[in-house]
Amino acid sequence: MQTSSGDVNIFGSPLNEKNLKKIGYVPQVKTLERSFPAVAMDLVAAGLRGTWPGKLKAEEQAKCLDALSKVGAQHLANRSLSNLSGGELQRVYIARAFVREPKLLILDEPVTGVDHNAEKDIHHIIDEYNHDASATVILVTHDWEAAYHHSDKVLLLNNRIICFGTPKEAFCADNMRGAFEHVGHKHEMIFGVHNHD
Repeated sequence: MQTSSGDVNIFGSPLNEKNLKKIGYVPQVKTLERSFPAVAMDLVAAGLRGTWPGKLKAEEQAKCLDALSKVGAQHLANRSLSNLSGGELQRVYIARAFVREPKLLILDEPVTGVDHNAEKDIHHIIDEYNHDASATVILVTHDWEAAYHHSDKVLLLNNRIICFGTPKEAFCADNMRGAFEHVGHKHEMIFGVHNHD
């Protein structure tokens, strides 16, 4: 049975402009034109303002630099977007999500296209933000090993809900077979959830 109607509440209230500002989002597919004449600071500031920025105030610059610092990318603040590597651009997008200090952080395949060391570093950054900001993190990933090690709860899907529970519960052999008809390598549609009570 599919749900065709209903209401969505967030933080106990219907969706509105005020509570949408408490959400940070990192998309999997980056639609930004890399040749656009902008620097990393501009992209982060767009997350702060909700629109492409003009001249930044001193306090806005400070917030953007702080967000870049949290992802180890403060040195990229004035670098052109066209001169960023895939891993550097991903860090800037994460900083863009962090800049408003969201209480709900949604990341769609946040380590796609980055090398193994950067992948570990990004997972550490996300875990740290989850803890320090008392935020809830929803991580969409096909990497079940990452979901196992970096989640409190896992929603395992394959056209239906296979399991919602702890990583140990979700990734038992029966659930893996139910989701993928076999066990042992990466697949789509696994959501890692970091809850912060």
